[in-house]
Amino acid sequence: MRFSILVFFVLLIITACSKIKYDTTDTVYGGLSLYNASYTLNSYLPSSGNQRSIVLPITGDLSQTPLLKGSSTPIFSPASGCRLDFPAINWRYEVPWTVFDHYTPGHYTGKVYLNSTNSNSLLTFPLNVIKDRMSTYFISDSLGTFHSSMVEYDNAPAEGYISLQLIQLCPDADSINMRIGNNLLEGMQNIPYRKVSPIINYRLPADSILKLRVFNGGDTLQVIARTDLPVTSGRAYMIILKHYRQTHGYIDLEGHSVDIVPNASLDIRKVY
Repeated sequence: MRFSILVFFVLLIITACSKIKYDTTDTVYGGLSLYNASYTLNSYLPSSGNQRSIVLPITGDLSQTPLLKGSSTPIFSPASGCRLDFPAINWRYEVPWTVFDHYTPGHYTGKVYLNSTNSNSLLTFPLNVIKDRMSTYFISDSLGTFHSSMVEYDNAPAEGYISLQLIQLCPDADSINMRIGNNLLEGMQNIPYRKVSPIINYRLPADSILKLRVFNGGDTLQVIARTDLPVTSGRAYMIILKHYRQTHGYIDLEGHSVDIVPNASLDIRKVY
């Protein structure tokens, strides 16, 4: 009997949240995704098991009706806001790029927690969803101090071109330059930490493999990271420089020592 009553109240909470917070009939929406580029958050997660996770709830402006629109059924919780849009970042879900979910255009608030919303929030950041636009919010940190950075995507490039955009999320890389082969890309020079380059339309008549190299802005002989990128004409690519290029150490919020192993790297994501 006691168990039945408990189940009833859980279902009641879920149903109430779903009616208020979630609408699958609205066709006006913008695209939103999250990317975890934080060394601290990654180091917090275990190599196996589900003992630890990162929770990223998103709440909307209460004046909006409907408040949220999603492309898949979210996981609900009695926590404030009810909808935990990206709750399952753990060892089972290591891919940092979250598929674009659909949201009603408007203003939202995102938060980052360890394990549960009952803990202290590590980061609170605003999100703005624009009709018919896609954007990604990147979560990064510099020695345990968290930040968010936003990239809004343009339309796919014309045939015969690819578009490239670079976001600098390596805290100790200073400003950076990027080359394709031996060619220094105009517009991808002296990009400081947490900044996003303009979109570069690069002429590419046929499919190819580009050799990308990122250098320190003050020392063009010092390669920070490199990768070979297979590209297709008419596509758009997001280039993320993340993690650290030097050894560091600090004490995290739980009082634990974090030793940073230098592993600055480039991650490439095809947007269109």
